[in-house]
Amino acid sequence: MAVTVSLSVSHLPGCKAHDFSHLPKPTNKDNPSSKASSDIKFSKRNLLLSSMASGLIGRGVLVGEPVKAEPETPMESSSSRLSYSRFLQYLDEGGVKTVDLFENGTVAIAEIYNPALEKIQRVKVQLPGLPQELVRKMKEKNVDFAAHPMQMNWSAALFGLLGNLAFPLVFLGTLLLSSSSVNNPGGGPNLPFGLGRSKAKFQMEPNTGVTFNDVAGIDEAKKDFQEVVEFLKTPEKFAAIGATIPKGVLLIGPPGTGKTLLAKAIAGEAGVPFFSLSGSEFIEMFVGVGASRVRDLFNKAKANSPCLVFIDEIDAVGRQRGTGIGGGNDEREQTLNQLLTEMDGFTGNTGVIVIAATNRPEILDSALLRPGRFDRQVTVGLPDIRGREEILKVHSDNKRLDKDVSLSVIAMRTPGFSGADLANLMNEAAILAGRRSKDKITMKEIDDSIDRIVAGMEGTKMTDGKSKILVAYHEVGHAVCATLTPGHDPVQKVTLIPRGQARGLTWFIPIEDSDLISKQQLFARVVGGLGGRAAEEVIFGEPEITTGAAGDLQQVTQIARQMVTKFGMSEIGPWALTDPAVQSSDVVLRMLARNSMSEKLAEDIDSSVKKITETAYEIAKNHIRNNREAIDKLVEVLLEKETLTGDEFRAILSEFVDESVIKVDRTPVLIALPSIMSNRNFISKKHQCLVFLTLCSSIKHVSQIQAQIVISNLHQDSFLLTELVRFSSLSPFKNLSYAHSLLMNSLNSTPSTWNMLIRGYSSSNSPQNAIWVLKEMRKRGLKRNKLTYPFVLKACSEAEALEEGRQVHGEIVKHGLDDDVYVDNNLVHFYGCCKKIMDAKKVFDEMCERTVVSWNVVITTCVENFCIEDALGYFVKMRDCGFDTDETTMVIMLSTCAELGFLSFGRLFHMQVIQRGLVLNFQLGTALVDMYAKSGDVLYASRVFERMKEKNVWTWSAMILGFAQHGYAKEALQLFKEMKKSSCIRPNYVTFLGVLCACSHVGLVDDGFRYFHEMEYVHGIKPMMVHYGAMVDILGRAGHLKEAYTFTNNMPIEPDPVLWRTLLSACSVHNVNGSDEVGDEVRKRLLELEPRRSGNLVMVANMYAESGMWDRAANVRRFMRDGGLKKMAGESCLELNGSIYRFFS
Repeated sequence: MAVTVSLSVSHLPGCKAHDFSHLPKPTNKDNPSSKASSDIKFSKRNLLLSSMASGLIGRGVLVGEPVKAEPETPMESSSSRLSYSRFLQYLDEGGVKTVDLFENGTVAIAEIYNPALEKIQRVKVQLPGLPQELVRKMKEKNVDFAAHPMQMNWSAALFGLLGNLAFPLVFLGTLLLSSSSVNNPGGGPNLPFGLGRSKAKFQMEPNTGVTFNDVAGIDEAKKDFQEVVEFLKTPEKFAAIGATIPKGVLLIGPPGTGKTLLAKAIAGEAGVPFFSLSGSEFIEMFVGVGASRVRDLFNKAKANSPCLVFIDEIDAVGRQRGTGIGGGNDEREQTLNQLLTEMDGFTGNTGVIVIAATNRPEILDSALLRPGRFDRQVTVGLPDIRGREEILKVHSDNKRLDKDVSLSVIAMRTPGFSGADLANLMNEAAILAGRRSKDKITMKEIDDSIDRIVAGMEGTKMTDGKSKILVAYHEVGHAVCATLTPGHDPVQKVTLIPRGQARGLTWFIPIEDSDLISKQQLFARVVGGLGGRAAEEVIFGEPEITTGAAGDLQQVTQIARQMVTKFGMSEIGPWALTDPAVQSSDVVLRMLARNSMSEKLAEDIDSSVKKITETAYEIAKNHIRNNREAIDKLVEVLLEKETLTGDEFRAILSEFVDESVIKVDRTPVLIALPSIMSNRNFISKKHQCLVFLTLCSSIKHVSQIQAQIVISNLHQDSFLLTELVRFSSLSPFKNLSYAHSLLMNSLNSTPSTWNMLIRGYSSSNSPQNAIWVLKEMRKRGLKRNKLTYPFVLKACSEAEALEEGRQVHGEIVKHGLDDDVYVDNNLVHFYGCCKKIMDAKKVFDEMCERTVVSWNVVITTCVENFCIEDALGYFVKMRDCGFDTDETTMVIMLSTCAELGFLSFGRLFHMQVIQRGLVLNFQLGTALVDMYAKSGDVLYASRVFERMKEKNVWTWSAMILGFAQHGYAKEALQLFKEMKKSSCIRPNYVTFLGVLCACSHVGLVDDGFRYFHEMEYVHGIKPMMVHYGAMVDILGRAGHLKEAYTFTNNMPIEPDPVLWRTLLSACSVHNVNGSDEVGDEVRKRLLELEPRRSGNLVMVANMYAESGMWDRAANVRRFMRDGGLKKMAGESCLELNGSIYRFFS
């Protein structure tokens, strides 16, 4: 049978009409009946394909829309288009003969007469509708016009209908074809397109490239899986005693702990077929797909049994039933039901072992977790320190590590890291080493990688200014409060290098991995977390607290709330006050959780949380107030170096805080050191030594560890040597002689270890030994660097070793380190300490780079060498160069004005403090009080003192001493009584110096003795020479010269010349007869100590003259003249109208 297709285009104006009459008509030469029979016997497939083809042709070629019928004339072949305006022109001229209107008068076919061609043309005109004016004109011109109605082309409409039905026919046909093909390899069971077929990856002989040797740090889980592998390889061994193979093993643990890696290892070891897929691959948008895929998976698994099936992230399909929201929940529950049936239904044991992994076990359905489905549940937790070391060994096999890299130390530094984190750590370190063009990975790259993983990428360093100082105090506040609070982890590092969103970071490292945390430890973490905010408030004032503590407050609040509601560590009692479902990671379970607490209980919880945080905050603020001097020193060093290690931090803090406060008693652990070290099942010997070095609390323990190092044949290990020297040189329990002997007997020492020893000596009572260590480094050919010379210069400054310091300066220039700002700052300080102010100024003027610390150093150097004009000049230059003066600068300048009594300059600096909006914290406030008091304006000093919201012992002492020195003894003693009423402030040696000075001014002898004994026996302050001198002055002013002389002879320390001079002055004031035994004895003792001091000789000569002993006075003056001794010229300064005038006599 044939189909004739006719395309009519005559209705398209301007197109040629196509005549199909010349085409041959189809004929049927064969038998019509047989042809019809063959045509009718289409198979279902051919019929559907024909319908698909027809549909496509109909959609692509035919347009099933109604077609307008137009008259066909011979003139149509020469028709063309004509504009409407031109048509109206022809109409006005009478050239239009006939008009045929189509499409409701919007299209016209007109016959017009063309005078130029002298013939009639048929044209098409597009009309703007059919206005009445046009009809009227055609009537006036006698134009023959007619309207033609629309006619339907039924054949085109039929093909258009088939075109519209093309897509549904194609889709339905495909579905019928798929469902009819039972053995079609491309489809799955029951559903078309293979939707019901499992997407599991199948390996008959798995080759994952992973074995149990590649799995480290999770030994318990590995043992369970090795047992399963043995079950599969030798089932008869277990069947003989009636054991059956486990049906399922569920791996539970946080992300990255090695659950998938274990599955790969068992696939590589078992030697049986292996199916692997994710839980999310079961579910699709079509109902029944998930259950069908489960059936298909287990059918294939049973056909290849015994085999393993690994389902990763099973929580995607195994979620608890009845907690879903939405239509997709029914499909998921159907899938889960089918999975439960396949794992343990009526079919019994089929030799299929299912291994599944999840990190959300709390949301799994209880039917899925019962024995018979998952017989074993293996928890794969975060690795401990030994596990981390084993994992690091696996991931560092293919990496080139420097000899100073210790995997044991890295394991100690990475608590809480999973196996994936450790793998990423080593990869990041390798990338960083390559970026720095190094051929090996060093500890520097590993440390930086740890910081990057934990805290984010390193940001742009902060410029010197108020923000940087505030961040420094914030971070030091964290470190100090944590260290001084029992139970907190030790400080590992304090840094001002920004990372991620943090502008500064304080790192803590736990001594041991422990899942048990005590109440003391949790509270210590709250105190440490609030240390940053406490430092901001105490030091800068409440108006200056910042948003930098937002993250700290969130963590602190969370810990405090868990202490109350989860751990039962509050006055409410040992209650669990939260529904476990409330803390579930599943949104639905949290929505369905029942809130069983009353409003009163909720208020009690909030009250308990508030009490914990407020108590911790008060403790933190007290730590800051009572250790301000130590904090200021730590901030100064931190601003200069930008990073402090834990050992450096503790070494500086130990200078101000009793070592027993920051020492942790670890003796019981160290007593067991030999027996633990001899245990072969314990961790590696090197790791043991490093662990116990962190537990040391005395040099005796270090000796034990060194002995074990020698026994273990690790005495040539450079890293262990470095840690031993670090502890012996920089820790609060340091022993520099021991560290020195370690280095002298070592053949593998590095420059860094010698630098530690130099640094230790520079802060000791024998700084000259640091210079000897530098000479030893030269002999051994060890390279000195920019970390060597600053501490050598510090040692030279302490020892006033000018020549050795100059040699060091020459080495610095030779090695090209004279452009380092840290080195140059120490050079300026060195020359200042050696009274070479011109050399110090020259070094500063030639510096390539300067910081605020550099300006502070040169100003301080000028002040200490009494070059006040130079100090003021440098201060002006500092401001002109665009440097913002920091708090330290203002304190230096105020202290300068205090020592010289420059009141007007001091007021100018006070005005700058006010203009910059600086808060009167301890440091600034005390400097202002001291400046006004020493400059004579005691009343204004008292006003500043009263305005200060926070005061420490130095502020009280400065005010008491100021009152006493200017004769306000009553006010000084009253202020001392008020100070003792404060529970958080205890007087110090300066306080009692002011109190004794006040007693001296008003002659309170008995009160003076009472305060003197109170200082020693009540407050435990051992009297110093100045206190004994103050007591002698009290007795001398009161005229008790014999008592003063007896008191001086009975002193536990040898009196110095200043004390004897004070007593001699008292003898002179009270006009003691020259032959008096007290006066003679005092003159004798003084001249024995200082026989050629001109001031003493002048005083003795004047006393003889006043007593009428002219011969003795003449002898003394003759002795001075013969010895070339002259009276020292007196010098005084006077400030007037902002200018300083000097007078000499």
